Amino acid sequence: MKIMRFLFDNHHLTRKSHVFSLEIRHLKENRAFSLQESPT
Repeated sequence: MKIMRFLFDNHHLTRKSHVFSLEIRHLKENRAFSLQESPT
C-alpha cells in the first residue's frame, strides 16, 4: 500500500508530467508535419 500512497500523494505531479509529455509529442508531430509540408 506504500506505492498506492505514493501515487496518491504525487497524483498532481504525475498528471502534470503526463500533460507535459503529451505536449512534447504534439510539438514533435507538428514539427514533422511542417517539415513534410515545406518544399525541399
